[in-house]
Amino acid sequence: MNTSRNFHHRLAFSVTCEEIADRFTDLMTLANCNTASFTQIAGDEALRGDQSATESMITEFKIRSEILYGGLSKIPGITCAKSSGAFYLFPNVTKFTTDVGRTARELQSMLLHQYGVAVLPGSVFGKGGEGYTRLFCAAGRETFEKALERLSKAFRELGN
Repeated sequence: MNTSRNFHHRLAFSVTCEEIADRFTDLMTLANCNTASFTQIAGDEALRGDQSATESMITEFKIRSEILYGGLSKIPGITCAKSSGAFYLFPNVTKFTTDVGRTARELQSMLLHQYGVAVLPGSVFGKGGEGYTRLFCAAGRETFEKALERLSKAFRELGN
């Protein structure tokens, strides 16, 4: 019999507007109460310590987002807003979904199984996400180049 237990130590912080800060604090207090002292020390160090690795990753994610945005912008039928800080893009793919009687989930499945590109259907974010797909900008640059080649081919073929 396995008697080991999984303990999860959670820590969170937020940068938010004053109107919701108090409510958010109440929620996070309940979600993160009794955080172990070593987790608190690690969180403090993460926020106050050397930020060069964080700054480097922020720069890299911006570059990755630009690569993905630039590639998507070249695909006929795809429209996409530039990300203003998130590490994902949410392109409009209605030309390949609702305009042709296909759901975002069906498109997601086709892209994965026929073209080898994993995306998230926008519909998982609610009714307003139908006709969109979400692409995560955390993969490496080479992966994006391959994914953009495959997406270009997929949408060219699906547009006919």
